[in-house]
This record gives sequence, C-alpha cells and structure tokens, in this order.
Amino acid sequence: MRRGSNPVFIHVAADGLILAPDKRNREQSAVLDLDPTTRTLAVNLGADYCAEHEWGIKKLYEAFGVKHEIGTYGIKKRKITRVPKSLVWVKFIDGRQGFVYRNFWFKSAEVSLVDDSDLKSYEVFDREKRKMKANPVQLCCAWSDDDFACVSSDPTDIKYLREIFDQFQKKNIIFTFSNALPAFENPGLIIAIANRMPKEVADMLAKADKESHEIEKFVVKSKVRELLKEKGKGYFALSPKRWEDGSIKFWLNPYDPHKVNYGWFTLEQVRQWADDKGPIPMSPAQIIKHHENRYGKKKVMAIQ
Repeated sequence: MRRGSNPVFIHVAADGLILAPDKRNREQSAVLDLDPTTRTLAVNLGADYCAEHEWGIKKLYEAFGVKHEIGTYGIKKRKITRVPKSLVWVKFIDGRQGFVYRNFWFKSAEVSLVDDSDLKSYEVFDREKRKMKANPVQLCCAWSDDDFACVSSDPTDIKYLREIFDQFQKKNIIFTFSNALPAFENPGLIIAIANRMPKEVADMLAKADKESHEIEKFVVKSKVRELLKEKGKGYFALSPKRWEDGSIKFWLNPYDPHKVNYGWFTLEQVRQWADDKGPIPMSPAQIIKHHENRYGKKKVMAIQ
C-alpha cells in the first residue's frame, strides 16, 4: 500500500449537509467544534501517491463482496456484503490505533505494519517560521488495490476510526471515490458509513451510475479497447466521460509518457493513435521537449 496525501474525516449534519475540512487546510483532519447532532460519515484516505483511482480496486471489491457491476446502481453498487478476517483493529506501542486490511498477514497485523513508514506522521513546513515542524495532523492513511490502513495517535481521530471500524462488522460500509461525490474536495478512496449517506448524495450516485452505464455501452459498441489491444497500445487509464456538449471524450494515461501524450481525447483521436496518427503520439519536437524538461537540455543535446 502507498500513502494517500491529506487524509480527512467527513461528517454529516442532521440536515444532511456534508462537512469536511477545506482542501486548502492541510493541518486539519476533521472539522472543529462540531454540533453534537453531527455524525461521522466517512474517511477519505487521500490519493496523490495512489494510482488505483485510475486502475480500479477490483481486488478490494472481491474481498469485501462488493457487487460493483453493470446494472447495479447507487449505494447497493458500493456496499460490502462480507468482512474478511484480516480486517483488524491495531494498537501500536507508540500510541497509534486504527484499522488495517491486508490480504495476508505475517504472524500478526502489528508485525506486518510496524516498519511501514507510510503509516507514520511526517514533518511539515512552517511558512511563518520558515522551517520544518511536527505535523499537527496525526491521521495517516495508505491504500492500494488490495489493502488499506487508517491509523492515528490523536484521541478524536481514534474515536472516529473506531466508529467506522464498528460499522464494518455490521456490513454497513461502502467504498467510493471522491470524484463521484462533488462535495468531497480532496481526491481519494472514501470508506463511508452506508446508512448515513444523505438521500441527495445517494440519488446522485445512482444517477451517475446510470450515466456511466450508458457511456460504457457506447465504449463497448465502439470496440476501441479491442482495437488498442490488437495494435499493442498500452495505458494505465482510458476513462470515458460525457462533456457538457453531449460528446464523450477519453482521459488517457499511457504506459509510455515519454513518447505518448496524456490528456482528454475524442474517440476518433484514440482510434488514430492505434495507427500512430493524430495528436496522441508525440512529435519528434515534443519528445525532445519532454526529455529536456525531465533530464535537462544539456543531457538531451548530448544524446542527440
């Protein structure tokens, strides 16, 4: 698993309003001075160092019995139906506590995590004093396509994590991503308590899933994935999205970013890529520019 940047807790007020720290506040893991009627909704594990938001988390879905399939929409599409025995609550000697899931264990959960630097708090830069300082955020989260962990030494954080962990035992948890929920600003994997999700958000998820289903039917009919496979074009992500004008474009993250452009492209442009044509393959000038930016102009000139 790899660390997610800026993990935060998400809460829901009695009126259904979703509350989370502002994404610009990197020294806060939860909203302060919450109303007593406000309840814990979720934890966002963060994403900047995780690519699974593009690749998917199929192994997690399978382990937790999530029926993430075409024709299933909304909360039902994301809700767990079983709990693996290797999802455990851990306590470290240094005071950190939280929940961890791994698809295997070596002797015990603690032994397998004690040397994991991704789950330890790190220093942050103090802009006023112009030097490093202890990170006020003790919440640390990490995840991949087949494991995850959330731990903290802060008593309030531990309380929230325990509340979420207890809901796992009741199979009252959903997995989703922040890009599916506009209210959740920080990118990343979200572990949420299913029956606390506001109806408006649940309806939004169902609507998005139905739209996704229609887009998927369009992609299947186009056979563009089969074409790229036949031509040997590899990618980390080829994600379709409907734009405001009704057109469908693909977000491409290629295997070969040193000679293939990434970005949003039309179906026709993706098809052109299969024949090494169009705007996706880099021109010789673009390839030189890419290497100059990465390695420095002098090194590129020497290679030439």
